[in-house]
Amino acid sequence: MQLEDKQLVQDILKYPGDDVVTLYLPVDPADPRNQRPAGSEWWRSKAKEMINDLPVGEDRESRLGFREVVARLEEFAETYVPDERSLAIYATVDDVFTIPLQVDLEPEAAIGEPAVGPLVKALTTYRHYLIVLVAADEIRAVEAHLGEVEDRGMLRLAGNWAMPGATRSGHRFRYEAREEKYQKKYHQNVATELDRLILSGEFDRLVLGGSEREAHGVFAAMNEHAAGRVAGIAPIPLTADHNEIAERAGALAEAFENAEEESLVRRVLSQAGAGGAAAVGKPTVGRALDMFAVRRLAVAQGALAVDEREHMLRQAYAQGASVQAIVGPARELLSDHDGVGAELYYPL
Repeated sequence: MQLEDKQLVQDILKYPGDDVVTLYLPVDPADPRNQRPAGSEWWRSKAKEMINDLPVGEDRESRLGFREVVARLEEFAETYVPDERSLAIYATVDDVFTIPLQVDLEPEAAIGEPAVGPLVKALTTYRHYLIVLVAADEIRAVEAHLGEVEDRGMLRLAGNWAMPGATRSGHRFRYEAREEKYQKKYHQNVATELDRLILSGEFDRLVLGGSEREAHGVFAAMNEHAAGRVAGIAPIPLTADHNEIAERAGALAEAFENAEEESLVRRVLSQAGAGGAAAVGKPTVGRALDMFAVRRLAVAQGALAVDEREHMLRQAYAQGASVQAIVGPARELLSDHDGVGAELYYPL
């Protein structure tokens, strides 16, 4: 998770008041359930249903405040036209704050302190990827984050690194030696820039494509730590459109993220079992959170009740811990431990 993503969650958790209405709505216009006349889309009826089921306080002040919040939501809905797949909404009597997301989220509603579980899932599942397509004398950089793909532009490097106009006649060895020398320099220049982008935290992950030869050359020249963030090398042509890039890079990204989740969970289980700096299970992880000992919290998707999940997330973010939603096959590894584990600063 990038720094700004973590800050976003922390800012939402500081949202004023303890009577915030949180809604996560699947509003995708391409969803057949939402392809109805304006005002009768499925997401609208689902929102009303979830709002009606919220546990509102019985005192008069709570009921009146809730009505005001509902009125604000209805006012927002009157002019809202979806252009995203999911919408996160945080509403109070004074404000309606929304976050559009081009990823699929299940409908969820809560009242009280802001609920951030689905947002955390989106932020930790859909990392900030840089897809770099490398040719002999040209680079195309594309970024993908939270379901959105956009070009960062083309980059032409100075110098004729690949020497396409050189002649081999009578000087085959000399030509090939010069070509290899310049090609290595080109790969190193590209790798140095990618190292900077990854190690500075501007991007979480990297996918390489374009010419397979060039991509492998750049990968070999990268810093070891930055290379560890490379999800793979895919045969993506420089002229590919966003859909093709998303499809080809997406398969590598999913496999990479699943492997990262499994590595984290197995590390937690191993260290916890050996009395190391890790904890598993609600009681032990809860105690670690109370002691401000959690460095990284791992929560299997759907394993905790909403109130339990939100309480742990609030504690983790309040003490500066990082959080990882476990959404891939690795969540089964945590199933015998209440679906929750943590890396700690020290053994309990």
